[in-house]
Amino acid sequence: MHILSPPPALKTTPKLYEVVDHLIKRGWRPIGSGQTGTYVLGRPGRRGILKLGTFGVMNNFIAFLRANGPNVALPALFGATSPDHLWIGFYCERLQPMTHTQVAAWEEWIVGDWQANRGVAVTDPFGVAEMLGRLHKTAIATPGLGLDVCNPDNVMVRPGTCQLVFSDPFV
Repeated sequence: MHILSPPPALKTTPKLYEVVDHLIKRGWRPIGSGQTGTYVLGRPGRRGILKLGTFGVMNNFIAFLRANGPNVALPALFGATSPDHLWIGFYCERLQPMTHTQVAAWEEWIVGDWQANRGVAVTDPFGVAEMLGRLHKTAIATPGLGLDVCNPDNVMVRPGTCQLVFSDPFV
């Protein structure tokens, strides 16, 4: 199943907005946006979402997912495409936002423990410290790449569990 295939009528690589328009006409709906997903589209009844955006940061996140997944702290990647490196898209599991209580606990830990100890967690109440360390090392080693996990919109929860997942960690 090629859910990210361009519309059949287009003979050249479609522009990102053309792909988004095509998907919206086929029942996909905008459900958000972010650094690695300029457009985030969902479809009723689907267990996954589409993230579409420009190459750069998004490509780094897909490469990270492939190199480090599957992992409970990362979204499940079901597929990705990048025609001519003009834009990139991937299909991954649908996650849900953290509750206010989870956000408060996350912010307290990420600022109070992890950042205060220069990227080394003294405690790991969320079970994500090892993956956070890998994300941090990747951001440092990749020119022009930053890490933004303090923003609670970039860390979500796997439905049916309390497992935190880094959904959009790079900037």
